[in-house]
Amino acid sequence: MWLFKVSGMFLIFAVCTASGFLKSSALKKRAEKLLSFSRSAAELGERIRSGGGEIKELLTVCFSEGLLKFGGDGYSVDDSFLKQEDTALIEEFFGVLGMSDAYAEYERTLAYSELIKARQELADAEYRQQSRLYRSLGFLSGIFICIFFL
Repeated sequence: MWLFKVSGMFLIFAVCTASGFLKSSALKKRAEKLLSFSRSAAELGERIRSGGGEIKELLTVCFSEGLLKFGGDGYSVDDSFLKQEDTALIEEFFGVLGMSDAYAEYERTLAYSELIKARQELADAEYRQQSRLYRSLGFLSGIFICIFFL
């Protein structure tokens, strides 16, 4: 009987702790993904300025598979770990990409790169503020539930 009770409490404790660490990890991945989008957009702008080719070819070179999903009919933003506001900003950027001359696209791409970089800095600050909170909250809630069941 005690074996089942102890193993059940250990599993509850492990799940609560893991959920706190997963939430903390999701905050970090969001900041990293936004930084990757910002860097890739800046690289895209430089390639557009230098006349590197067609937009679809440049997107496959500049943006990795984790950032954009490439399919037969085009591409879409991989919105895993991103907030809705982040995805809306990035989709707004890609919505009219390639509709004007090279210099205007270069300027627009750099502007969106800076906007995404600002979102990344906010996400990084959020990670630094809340990551320890989520890890501690997961750990302490696991202890609380185990004590409650004793």
